[in-house]
Amino acid sequence: MKLDREQYEDMKKTMGDAFPKFVEVSLTSMSTRMSDLAAAIDNQDLEATHLASHALGSTSAYFGLLDVQSIGRRIEAIAADQMEAKDKNFGEIEDLYKQLDGEYAEAKSFLQKELGA
Repeated sequence: MKLDREQYEDMKKTMGDAFPKFVEVSLTSMSTRMSDLAAAIDNQDLEATHLASHALGSTSAYFGLLDVQSIGRRIEAIAADQMEAKDKNFGEIEDLYKQLDGEYAEAKSFLQKELGA
């Protein structure tokens, strides 16, 4: 898992005493977005894929979770491009989701450990 430590520490400092609650709310949100994204991909719904990946990328950016953010943004861009395409292809999105799932699990574990620290 790649972490922008400076971004993470800045967010922690900015949020102060509210940081643990922010992490909890964000973990819930990211979990929901991962479920939404999985369903969107299963249903081959490009608009829902685009929206869920955008939200996931944005939330992960708050914490400096670089891999989750990067893969989420790639999925978002591909979904946007595919919406304009005549022939829809979810192959690359499905492959990226598999990577994202692993990175998300690591990020989630990291944040949960941080809450316990």
